[in-house]
Amino acid sequence: MHALLLALALAADPPTPLPMPPPPPPAVDLVPRLSGYIQAQLSAGLDGDGDGVAPTTSLFIRRAYLRVKGNVLEGVGYTLLLDASTPASLVRDAFASTTLVPHHEIRLGQQKTQFGYENVESDSALYVIDRAFVSNTLGRGQDLRDIGIGVLGKWDLRAGFGVEYALTAVDGAGPNVLADDTPRKNLWGRAGASYQRGDWTVHLGVSGAHGDRFFKADATSGTPASISRFNRFGLDLRADGPWFFAVAEGVTGTDDAGAGTSRAAGYYALVAGKTPWNLGPIARVEAFDPDVLAPGDLLRRYTLGAYADLKPVAARLLINLELDRSEDRRDHALVSWVQVVF
Repeated sequence: MHALLLALALAADPPTPLPMPPPPPPAVDLVPRLSGYIQAQLSAGLDGDGDGVAPTTSLFIRRAYLRVKGNVLEGVGYTLLLDASTPASLVRDAFASTTLVPHHEIRLGQQKTQFGYENVESDSALYVIDRAFVSNTLGRGQDLRDIGIGVLGKWDLRAGFGVEYALTAVDGAGPNVLADDTPRKNLWGRAGASYQRGDWTVHLGVSGAHGDRFFKADATSGTPASISRFNRFGLDLRADGPWFFAVAEGVTGTDDAGAGTSRAAGYYALVAGKTPWNLGPIARVEAFDPDVLAPGDLLRRYTLGAYADLKPVAARLLINLELDRSEDRRDHALVSWVQVVF
């Protein structure tokens, strides 16, 4: 009888079930991820200055990159980039990073300095083999990379708009050094905005830099060691769509080694066509004046070529004909490379 009454009571008022425990947080993937690419380059010099002498044709490995990237905690990771083609500067990127701050990535270690578009972009994604004159001179310090702190922020806004910024505070002595050889730190940065509509994306950026560089003494010319303070200002604009990719960048800057200020300026503009066959033409025009106040040293170059992405293999064939039209004419070059990404 008591058992029957208990069963009727439980049926009328069943007990409240115990709450289920929350699901465990997703496990952090601690397995390192390997990636990279190899570029084999063929360069043929062409007599452009009319002296009857052209550079020797050469075949070599331009880059052999191996990237190791992974996490040690949720939102805390590391990146190591090695270049086996240049044993003298084997380590390219070597930094720890965190994404714990919303909309940000903070890097500590050896990394690219943030300025403009071309220098920050990976070689594997560019449509030209040799970066522009202005990128190699005004758009960087002693190298594309340096040791310091980087802060990168990005926000996606409404209606396809977005904003971003990137700052790097570095030693200024370049990569793979043990000690800073300049009295101040160098600051490189870029702020930009973007707009996306369908398959089209437009980016506009403003860059700036301030710092100093150390130049070693040259016993051959008798030039003593010196420290030069510099300032840089740049603008970049690019558009990417289903039919073409276009980018233009201009940079101006001043340098002062104690004997007066010199000013340099330059620009480049590039267009790459897109087709349904994963290939297309390339055209670039560029100019760079290392000293605006001194006539006769303007560098001018035109690059024509084509690219072909070999699908489904992650490979690219790139051909560039570089025509030198500088005031002090130099030789032309026919350059090509094959790239395989893994």
